[in-house]
Amino acid sequence: MTKTKMLIVHHRHQYYRKYLESVDSRLEIESFDFRDSIPFETHEAEILMCWKTQDGLLERLPRLRWIAGAAAGVDHLLKIVPPDSGIVITKALATMGDYMSQYVITFILNHLRNVGTIYRRQQSKTWRYVRSDLIHRYTLGVLGLGNIGSHIARQAKGLGMTILGAKITPLPDHPCDKLFTGEGWRSMLPLCDFLVLTIPLTPDTELMIGQSELQMMKPGAVLINIARGKIVDEGALVSALKNDTIAGAVLDVFHEEPLPSDHPFWEMDNVVITPHCSGPSEEGPICDEFLENYERWLRNEPLKMVVQPSKGY
Repeated sequence: MTKTKMLIVHHRHQYYRKYLESVDSRLEIESFDFRDSIPFETHEAEILMCWKTQDGLLERLPRLRWIAGAAAGVDHLLKIVPPDSGIVITKALATMGDYMSQYVITFILNHLRNVGTIYRRQQSKTWRYVRSDLIHRYTLGVLGLGNIGSHIARQAKGLGMTILGAKITPLPDHPCDKLFTGEGWRSMLPLCDFLVLTIPLTPDTELMIGQSELQMMKPGAVLINIARGKIVDEGALVSALKNDTIAGAVLDVFHEEPLPSDHPFWEMDNVVITPHCSGPSEEGPICDEFLENYERWLRNEPLKMVVQPSKGY
């Protein structure tokens, strides 16, 4: 039996390798941590599974045909793969939609139930009534209706929220009460109580949410960013939060990660900071998703979740 040579470059490479080797003997796998130096001059791998890579790695993989991204975001991979290389890039979704929709709903409820206030009063041993509200009275705007955004929209709609969605290209089937397409997405902003960003980072979406967009939002609105930090102008967001242009922000992604200790976000009571954990990568589901695509690859069938470099996602 001819085996397919595969390279895994990931900070948790040993877990991916162990899982794949335990279920498919057709793969001949080598692996290393992307934070370590590249341990070879050249490698015969046809498949590369990775989250982040290193400068010069692709030049050492002359037979590479497929990069299986181990995350939903692939903007960093598109920067290093020449568009005419013939290398196919796929992304991983697996359980991302479940995790990220529950993250969004968690922090919407956190805001409506005033959990932050409750916690601070507990720390000061203060017994005082705290007001709360019901989720079905509120409107969620979803900017980016791909797999993850649509999943969030469906889950929130199931809790009774009014759902507004925005997508560059129209969708024939979507879970939204109203859909905004093309440049009309800004018309959605004044209608949202919560706005979640699930769009990919591309040259067109970088700094998409700036001062003018934040000023269009309701004074009581909350921005939730689980996409990429550079989609939001952080300076404009700091000003909007300080000036009560919007009520708050839940931020899982930032321009610089880890977030520097002197960043203003750390000192703001109306900001929730999480360390890029809204959609954790689970080795098992990601490997199962990869193996389904690997079967298609062996049969020379089109792969699923293929990234379109011209679109940036």
